[in-house]
Amino acid sequence: MHTRWFLAGIALALGTASVAGACAVNIPPASRIEYGKAQGTIEGVAIVSVTTARHIAERQADAHPWQAHAAIVEMVEGSALPETFQFERGCGSSACEWNLPALPQAGDRWVVYFWKDRSGLFRPWLTMPMDEAIRFDPSFAKSGKH
Repeated sequence: MHTRWFLAGIALALGTASVAGACAVNIPPASRIEYGKAQGTIEGVAIVSVTTARHIAERQADAHPWQAHAAIVEMVEGSALPETFQFERGCGSSACEWNLPALPQAGDRWVVYFWKDRSGLFRPWLTMPMDEAIRFDPSFAKSGKH
């Protein structure tokens, strides 16, 4: 009888550990931005307007992946950023993300932090709605850009 409870306890602990361990390095957005700028990962920042967005997979638990197409409205840092591009969100779970943003609508303003890949192309590194950028990035809060 005790063996059955012991094995059930181990199974429960292992299941819990795998969920918790999956996001052991969940870095808050303000820290991601600070780290990305300090390490030179962020090579450009832009305010963008979503042109279209659609779900790209079925909902699984609390994740519902989507892809948005966007156009730059204002370059905040960097140069030679792509005028239009796409980015994805909603792929992680709430255990791994600071939020799970809903599918954006055309015209929604987002901030995109870009990195440069090995071929020299700018790629979205971190994306968030404008109101979150104002809350998490001191340079937006100070500049009044929005």
